[in-house]
Amino acid sequence: MKTIITITFTLLVFIHSITIGASHKSKKLKVIYNRKYVHIRDYTIVKATVYYPEAAQCDSTFWQTADMSIIDTTNAIKHKWIAVSQDLLKIKGGKYQYGDKVKIEGIGRLSGIFTIRDCMNRRFKNRIDLLVGKQNKHLHYKSWNKVKMTKL
Repeated sequence: MKTIITITFTLLVFIHSITIGASHKSKKLKVIYNRKYVHIRDYTIVKATVYYPEAAQCDSTFWQTADMSIIDTTNAIKHKWIAVSQDLLKIKGGKYQYGDKVKIEGIGRLSGIFTIRDCMNRRFKNRIDLLVGKQNKHLHYKSWNKVKMTKL
């Protein structure tokens, strides 16, 4: 049984290294051992910032995200939604899509599970924006480097 797991693990790592080998972004593998299965989970290192729903930071329909979800502008932080840069979206060659749940680590007490609901301007690369309320002034203009984002 141990040999089968070792062979399976080696094969999975080889196949996974082929699929991500040519990528320009550095991706690291996290191996999760289980009694019967070996899971390989990769993550993306991004820069994180915050935004709030208003016309100056979004567009004229600031209460609506790119996937047509409606934002409760009185308490936007409760949604736990993020916007990702377009290079991270599947339609642009990335690995994430609208509605994906992701685990964000490295942003202090805000770390946790978020849902991708919006995208950022195409000039931004390898970034995420956390949706917060305009009333959360203590979070405005915050940014974090080397934030770990894992698809669940």
